[in-house]
Amino acid sequence: MSTGESEPPFLAFPPGFFWGAAVSAHQTEGENTSSDWWAAEQAGTVPHCSGRACDSWNRWPDDVASARDLNLSALRLSVEWARIEPEPGCFSQPALDHYRRVIECVRKAGLEPIVTLHHTTNPLWLAERGAWTSSEVVPRFAEYADRVGRALGDLVEWWVTINEPTVSGIFGYLTGLWPPHRHNAWGLYLRHASHCLRGHAAARAALRGRHGHARASMALHINPLDPLNQRDPTDWAAVRIYDWLWQGLFLQLAAPHLDWVGINYYFRLLVRWDLLPWSLFAPPHMGTGEKTEFNWEIYPEGLYRVLQRVGRLHKPVIITENGIADADDDQRPRYIVEHLRQAHRAIRDGVDLRGYVHWSLLDNFEWAEGYTKRFGLLSVDFATQVRTPRPSARIYASIARANGLGGQIVRRAHERSTGDYPPGGQGAVVTTVGSPGEG
Repeated sequence: MSTGESEPPFLAFPPGFFWGAAVSAHQTEGENTSSDWWAAEQAGTVPHCSGRACDSWNRWPDDVASARDLNLSALRLSVEWARIEPEPGCFSQPALDHYRRVIECVRKAGLEPIVTLHHTTNPLWLAERGAWTSSEVVPRFAEYADRVGRALGDLVEWWVTINEPTVSGIFGYLTGLWPPHRHNAWGLYLRHASHCLRGHAAARAALRGRHGHARASMALHINPLDPLNQRDPTDWAAVRIYDWLWQGLFLQLAAPHLDWVGINYYFRLLVRWDLLPWSLFAPPHMGTGEKTEFNWEIYPEGLYRVLQRVGRLHKPVIITENGIADADDDQRPRYIVEHLRQAHRAIRDGVDLRGYVHWSLLDNFEWAEGYTKRFGLLSVDFATQVRTPRPSARIYASIARANGLGGQIVRRAHERSTGDYPPGGQGAVVTTVGSPGEG
């Protein structure tokens, strides 16, 4: 922003808007030894080991205090099924007591807890029985949700039952990059998706049965889609097929059972018509625009498009994840500002958006990428476990304190960021019909 430009107008967000950040259990707690991911790490079927992660099982008071010090009003966190039910039917009261202390601390810090029941990992015993392809997973998940609701439900209104169910299915049963490392196992993928839908509905019923104030959603990874060639009608057909296959049908089936809609947004996809067998599920090709360190396109307008889409469901919406891998923090400040511009635009155009939750509060274990991708508002030295706020954290704290975007905040973000991508974004992730983007 040059000095000759007029100051942009202040963009105020609604009173009570949630300004949040997110963490998840396996990615931050460390030593999650009863889970399928820990087993895969020890077996070497995934390339990195989580180890102590951020040691948040022990350091959680400091992490809650960090969120409070950033002027946040919400913290999204997950409870770990593998800790709570390490053996089938054996629920750990110490684990439940631990999570109750955490959520009590979150509330005392003035933060609204948004609690996720299942964030990617499974108890090892469940994985050995087929995980989400098993016929017993739905009643097991409902019983787990009931136990958690009984222990924590008086403290929690906003629940996420399952994080990115389609992403876990794609990487677990189609690309094979995540446990259980199955490749093109279509039947298992469909069973996984079906059981996630049924499991969400059963868990929602269990939570609401315990506490009538409970509101449950899933955190859905949704990408806006565009044709690679705007003039090619087959590419437009590919957009419709891809969307129905990976997003539209699942959203349609889930919608009646969502009290609100959780959206994880990171990038858009460009698709082309290519149904050659060897092209299915090929790694996506990248466009020419500015990228994150994950090689994902920076496309803020896509958030508006996704919010407009789910806004038509006429339910409250929370952006449950949005963030960027940016270790040197030269893109994140403007990334946050430009995505929040699009969030404000969606509110202005009628979407009932209740909050924005940045991924993530801390650098953490990023699944198959291990510790090579840094998403945190706070950098973490994993040797010493020292947390240090990045400059973007201070900018985000200013936004949260002001409950909006003002000229000085925008100027600081532009001065900090070296990129010059336009608000609409440039470039794209390019993939074929049937080829999932990473989530």
